[in-house]
Amino acid sequence: MLPDPVLRPPGWSHQEVSANGARFHAVVEGTGPAVLLLHGFPMFWWTWRDQIRELSQSGFTAIAMDLRGTGGSDKPPRGYDPLTMAQDAAGVLRSLGHNSATVVGTGFGGLLAWTLAAVNPDLINRVGIISSLHPHDLRRALRSPAYLRTHKHLLRYQIPMAPERSLVSADAAEVSRILNDWSGPGGWSDDAAADHFRQAMLQSPTAFCWMETFRWLIRSLPRSDGRRWMRRTATPIRQPALLIDGAEDPLATAGHPQQQWLAGPVRRLRLDGVGHFAQEEAAEHVSRELLQFLGDR
Repeated sequence: MLPDPVLRPPGWSHQEVSANGARFHAVVEGTGPAVLLLHGFPMFWWTWRDQIRELSQSGFTAIAMDLRGTGGSDKPPRGYDPLTMAQDAAGVLRSLGHNSATVVGTGFGGLLAWTLAAVNPDLINRVGIISSLHPHDLRRALRSPAYLRTHKHLLRYQIPMAPERSLVSADAAEVSRILNDWSGPGGWSDDAAADHFRQAMLQSPTAFCWMETFRWLIRSLPRSDGRRWMRRTATPIRQPALLIDGAEDPLATAGHPQQQWLAGPVRRLRLDGVGHFAQEEAAEHVSRELLQFLGDR
C-alpha cells in the first residue's frame, strides 16, 4: 500500500519501526542525542514539524512517532493504556538504536512522557511536559466532579460508538472545533495544519483508537490495571524536567501539586496568550525553550 501523503508527506525521513509487538511510523531527522516527541489528541506526528526542524538543525536527532492507533502506526484493537503505550515509545527508541533520550510530550503524549520517565529511568535522561498532568494528579482529578465539569469530553467519550462517529462526521469537523476551542483567545489560526489533523482522524479506525485511550482512563479507576499504573509511576522522577503550560489553556493544569513528583531540577514556564497546544501556538518559543533545556548541564 502506498503511504498516505497526508500522514507521510515527502521531504521528511519516514521510518517504519517494529516495537512492542506492533509497527510504528516515525519521522527521524538529524544526528546527535535523541529527542523523542510524543503528540497528543487530536493530532499525530505532524504537530512537531517546527520542533523537528529546529532540533535536527541544532545537533539533535528528532524522533516524532505516531502513537499506537494514530497516523501511520498500527491500529490494533487493544493496548491503549499508558503503560503499554509508554513501552511502545521505549521500544521505538531502542529499535532505532538509542539507549538514552530526552522525551517531550504534549497533552496525552505528556502523560506518556511522565510514565516513560518513571518506568524507564535508565532510558530517559530528561523530560519535557507540555499541558499535561502527572498521572497521580490526573488520577485524583478524575475523581473530582469539578474537574469533570471542566473536562466534559472525558465523560462524553465513554459512550460506545457515538463519539467516534461524531469525530469523523462532516469531514471530521469536530477536530477543527476542538483545535479552536482548546487554543488561546485568538483561536486556532493554521487552517492547513487543521486540515492535516482532520484527514488523519478520518483514517479508520483512528477515532476508535483515540476513544479507547480516554475510556481506559475512566474505566480503569477501580481496576487492577489502573492501580498498577499508579504503583509504577509513584516514584518521583529524578531527571531534569521542563514543564510548559499555556496561561489560557481551557483544560488548565496550573495549580496542581506536580512538585511532589519531581526530585530533580525543574524549570516551569507559563506562556501568556497560549492555550492547550503550545507547540503549535507558540512554536518558536517552545523550540527555543527546548533547545535551552537540552543545552543545560
